[in-house]
Amino acid sequence: FGSFYATAYKKEIISKMLKQLDKNFTYHPEIGIAETDFKDSGFPLFSEVSSYHSNDCITGEIGKTTFQFGEILALQNVPNDSLSQPIDLFRGFYFVIDLHKKIQSSTIVYPDLLKYFSKLLLGKYSEEINFRNQNFQRIKLEDPEFERYFEAYGTDQVESRYVLSPALMARMVDYKRQSNNDIQFSFHGTKVYCAIFH
Repeated sequence: FGSFYATAYKKEIISKMLKQLDKNFTYHPEIGIAETDFKDSGFPLFSEVSSYHSNDCITGEIGKTTFQFGEILALQNVPNDSLSQPIDLFRGFYFVIDLHKKIQSSTIVYPDLLKYFSKLLLGKYSEEINFRNQNFQRIKLEDPEFERYFEAYGTDQVESRYVLSPALMARMVDYKRQSNNDIQFSFHGTKVYCAIFH
């Protein structure tokens, strides 16, 4: 009964709050982000899911842009002697934003701390990453504050620099400074994926 009332309470209260913000926002407490949207983001680690759970999804539309976001817990089983120990691949809020405008290349933005544990993530740290038959090169941007907090990789240097406009990079830096949460982005196809770690 407790979980039933908690779900009903969240649905009633959060739905009303969202409608006050924008009538196009809808809250789905028992529905989450689809696992395919998690794996299709292009983040290499996110393709290695052993256990996946998502709920509290909010969907909406602003102009021609549609979006959804919710909470996700994704685990990966890591062998430890004779046992498999689950570790967090991702725990936090996850956004899927559909721009309805195709991006020809792919761009990934990681927290700058990638360089410290990249062997665990990608096998080795280098200027290039090969993932799903796409060759990602390190994108060097002329923004020292952005470079302080983030690492960018893309399959097309020119388009990645176009996608990562000065205004967008400034917003990423501002969010990082104000929240101190790790955050990463993927620009792929018509969609932008944003993962905010708890």
